[in-house]
Amino acid sequence: MNNRSNFKYFALSLRHETTAIDMDKVKKQRSNIVLYREKRDGEHYIRIEYAGDPAIALLLTQESDIRMAGDGSAYIATVTFSLPDFYDRYSPYAYIDYSRVYVRHPKPKREYTLPKSYLELLEQKRYGSSTVKTYRAYSNDFIECHKERNIDRLKVPDVNDITRMSIKSIRIFCIWMYVFLSGVHLYASNTADSVYFHVQLDTLGGLRVGQVLKLTYALANSQFDLVSSPVFNHSIEVVSGPKPHKSESYALVNGVGHKSHETGFYYFVRFRESGEIQLPVASVKVGNQIYTTSECQVTVHPSKVDVSKLKCNLKVEQLKGDYAKYRASLTCNARPDQNPPLLSINGKVTRPTSNSYSGSNDKEEYVYNYYFSSEGYEVSCKELTFGGIPYSVKTKKNKIDETDFLIIILIVLALFELIWWLVGRHRYRQEQEAALAEFVLENRTLPLNTSWAYTHYGVSHTLLLFSVLSFSTICVKLYASEVFIIIFLWIGILLVPLAYLSYRNQRRKLNFESTPTTLDKQAIYDKICKLADYYDWDIDHCGDDCIVAHTNPAIWHLTWGEQIFIVFDKSQVWINSVNDLNKRTSPFSFGYAKRNIRRIREALTQDVTIRD
Repeated sequence: MNNRSNFKYFALSLRHETTAIDMDKVKKQRSNIVLYREKRDGEHYIRIEYAGDPAIALLLTQESDIRMAGDGSAYIATVTFSLPDFYDRYSPYAYIDYSRVYVRHPKPKREYTLPKSYLELLEQKRYGSSTVKTYRAYSNDFIECHKERNIDRLKVPDVNDITRMSIKSIRIFCIWMYVFLSGVHLYASNTADSVYFHVQLDTLGGLRVGQVLKLTYALANSQFDLVSSPVFNHSIEVVSGPKPHKSESYALVNGVGHKSHETGFYYFVRFRESGEIQLPVASVKVGNQIYTTSECQVTVHPSKVDVSKLKCNLKVEQLKGDYAKYRASLTCNARPDQNPPLLSINGKVTRPTSNSYSGSNDKEEYVYNYYFSSEGYEVSCKELTFGGIPYSVKTKKNKIDETDFLIIILIVLALFELIWWLVGRHRYRQEQEAALAEFVLENRTLPLNTSWAYTHYGVSHTLLLFSVLSFSTICVKLYASEVFIIIFLWIGILLVPLAYLSYRNQRRKLNFESTPTTLDKQAIYDKICKLADYYDWDIDHCGDDCIVAHTNPAIWHLTWGEQIFIVFDKSQVWINSVNDLNKRTSPFSFGYAKRNIRRIREALTQDVTIRD
């Protein structure tokens, strides 16, 4: 360590969003997220365990690339997973354990004595013991990497080299270590790194001929006085521009805020030919200093598009949050020529609010999200092409939102119930006032009141209700979105004859059967009482004209029980048994009603022993 006597101290910054407080206390206050590497269905995934924390679960459900598993965990494809982005989003809410996913870089061969000033700096920061241990470990790694060199002569590029090596081996932290050689060197390094002029081009998913791309020339952390514009050759077509570019960003590094901004200009360009294309350079003058963009070459692929495999889907969904009322999503399996593609929302041209890309097994997916708020909507694509070939996507329209749609459906169902009740009240107003025995002897059928009719014809009522619901949905959708849902039409049509068949079947069950007998009423009473005692029936009415009873089914019984009606006539009795009308609707009697009639007939006409 003799050749390191002039070494002052290292400044190591680990990327996180917490302030400089004791990390041990932070861990106790936050939830835990543990990352695992897994392989499912031949694909590599990162499993995210969040211990069922509802707040973390809510955040994860808002990620389009994350699939919820429902057992306190979620999954994301490895190819789309970015630890720095994931860490930025979730570290404020939970402690993230990624030790099972990534392996730290090799431990130094030996421990080095760190500068006293550096250790004092860590103490002044009041970091927790685990944080100080991490700082010491990475400082040892840095010294180990440059053990053959004089640290006093290290420059910022040397620090960047160890950073890239660390990222390649551990893929965890973005480590920036700066060597403070002197006040002059420190000022020169900060100036050289903080102000720079660069070119930006979105190459996500590759570049192809005919695509419209945004090419940005940006100066970081300064304002330019003069501009030397880029000169485009015949390989690049300028669609529009230049237009002013301005952006700002703010980051917390180790509890210290860093603010940066960019100014510049951008073009929308289109590549005319494939191959290696050189992007034109530009330069700006800042005071007496001239900054020029580095030479940059990109690979442009031919615009070969298989139209038969091309798929694009436009959908609009209503959101529950307060940020926006609707979200339109355009999903394509190839990158559109217009980047990003524009939508016409209620006649206004709109750029996407966010976009994402995923690719695996030669399959690609581009998703563009557009957020907006309005009363109803009309959304269509503007000039959507792939390799110069136009692609048509059906326009989405909606004159009413989901809440209004639900209210309309509820109103329709309420009107149906009102009509059903009025019809039933009118239909059975005479029957519910008639005496049971007189009505049966005259009509040979069981009289119903409105309540009994609801129960007895419950299946028909439900089928008609769903039929009306299907037809109502078709009408509302046709009016609101000009969309005709054929499946609802078939459902509505098929349910009508089923409801009629159910009505006819239930209507026949009300008919009484005649059973001749020579027994007098008292003998009939005795026979029925004996049956009731044996089969645990309850007799509800026992008069000169009729007997009414009901069964008490066991728990495993398939119905709610049955009612039994016996009406006296000359030399005969009229018998019927139906599912209990004072209970819930049972679509089938499963033979119990016929069994009750058979038992009564055998008891009245034959001198046989009661049997099951």
